Amino acid sequence: LPPGSEYKGPLLNAIKDFERAAAAADPLKEVDMGSNNWAVSGDRTATGKPLLAGDPHRGLDTPNVYYQNHLACPDFDAVGCSFPGVPGLQHFGHNAYVCWGVTHAGADYQDLFIERFDKANPSYYEFKGQLQRAQVFHEVVKVKGGKPVPIDVTVTHHGPIIAGDPAKGVAIAFRYTQTAGPNRQAEALLSMLKARSTHELDQAMRHWVDPGNNFLMADVHGNIAYLTRGKVPVRNLANAWLPVPGWTGEHEWKGYIPFEEMPRSHNPKEGYIVTANQKIVSDDYPYYIALDHSPDFRARRITIRLTALKKATLDQVAAIHAERTSIPAQAHLKALKKVKPKDALSKQALDILLAWNASMERDAPAPLIYSAYRLRLDKAILLHLLGPMLDDALAESGRGGPVHVGRLRAHFIKLLDSRDTSMLPPQATWPGLMSQALAEALQDLKSQLGPDMKKWTWGKVHHTVPKHPLTAAHPDLAALLNPPQMRMSGDGDVPQNTTWSTGQPYTISSTAVHRYAYDLSDWNNSKWIVPLGASGHPGSPHFADQAPFWSEIDYIPMLYDWKRISKSPASHQSLNPKKS
Repeated sequence: LPPGSEYKGPLLNAIKDFERAAAAADPLKEVDMGSNNWAVSGDRTATGKPLLAGDPHRGLDTPNVYYQNHLACPDFDAVGCSFPGVPGLQHFGHNAYVCWGVTHAGADYQDLFIERFDKANPSYYEFKGQLQRAQVFHEVVKVKGGKPVPIDVTVTHHGPIIAGDPAKGVAIAFRYTQTAGPNRQAEALLSMLKARSTHELDQAMRHWVDPGNNFLMADVHGNIAYLTRGKVPVRNLANAWLPVPGWTGEHEWKGYIPFEEMPRSHNPKEGYIVTANQKIVSDDYPYYIALDHSPDFRARRITIRLTALKKATLDQVAAIHAERTSIPAQAHLKALKKVKPKDALSKQALDILLAWNASMERDAPAPLIYSAYRLRLDKAILLHLLGPMLDDALAESGRGGPVHVGRLRAHFIKLLDSRDTSMLPPQATWPGLMSQALAEALQDLKSQLGPDMKKWTWGKVHHTVPKHPLTAAHPDLAALLNPPQMRMSGDGDVPQNTTWSTGQPYTISSTAVHRYAYDLSDWNNSKWIVPLGASGHPGSPHFADQAPFWSEIDYIPMLYDWKRISKSPASHQSLNPKKS
């Protein structure tokens, strides 16, 4: 099309249909997931054996998404966290020989294909100039209190149609590794429970499909290792950006990245491994894995803490979960030294900021002032860049828009102390814009929290709001169903990840839903914690009894030896098959 012209063909209708379908699923969206994990080799520890720790980040589910579990039988004895109802210890755990933990790798293994259908016979679609027959499944959706609804599910060789209408000639198919072919992922669950070394555990992941993880391992033999686990298709890079034409054949999957060529590391010379959703591979890696990565702020702070340890202990390694020093805050503080305050309130706040160590402590005013100032500054720049789309971008929840806004905000930090004003409004300068943002942020806080700046602590506004899903239907039971709110340190840029959304400052939207620290010299010295408790029943004393420890970045013992466990059980339940 000529530049500036507008295409009004049928394919845009398919994308509009997709947008409508996505909007219908809006309540199901989650916040952006992340995680930290780190392993230290025995050469750098006090015991001579490895240590491994980490924490997954996501929205606070009630009950908790992860269930503390100990599975034992003649073939294996393993302890860790599982998804209720799903076999094995998929992401976090250990047996007698090896332990493992994951973070989100950001791998891209889902594509959208725009299909051209024959309007005269919509069970046929075009591929490489020929018509192919689609599969059509006739289903009936039973509706409680209503009539059954018949639907047709159309499936091309790319996958099921999720938007659009084949009868109108165009629709969008969804191709996904979990459903694109034979799936033997369940085999990995048993193999990992039986693994006796990091080498065996690596090989146990051969059939793992999804999710794509940074899979960190350590064993009692002294090994530490890393694997990007999961199947990632080999295909045209254009697939990474937008829905692609399904009829041309140019965007077909050409198999998967060979398992032997997936990124991996075994006993790196540095003596440690850190992952925190940062970029996995260098640009010379021959395959496309992902376009989007988290900024490396968390990974850098974890690395700084690890490299400072000479003979690391489990407590020292576990304490990194409470690391709150913000690299972005350090950059802002450096730039704020050049800013002239607009008024007396700004001068008072600037004095507090410049005396601050950039640690996001819940009982201090500086983290709140910094967060409010940075939000105002970023909004001013985003308004210039996004114009009328700003409100939608900031109000969005879940993945997608908020993630891209977060990446933009991280990019601004690189420009703070430079003369690059290309992203700023016309005639604006960094010091001028920062001064204005600080003054506006202080007025926001004054109206919200009163005039006494010493009472403006981060924890007053930065807290969890866990909600049981049943409270929407039974608001009168909210006091019983909802766990207590917790004031927290940290933010989304530090290892103690307590992310908040620009659309709802400063309420915590994503945080650690499990913390663990494994001691391979003595499994019984390992420890763990979840945000609530071991029970999902609001009436149980164990529904939220771990919450006070979790909020203080403390732990409970993760016992492994059954003789020790049997000495202090809270209860005992035996399920015996009924004899005929």
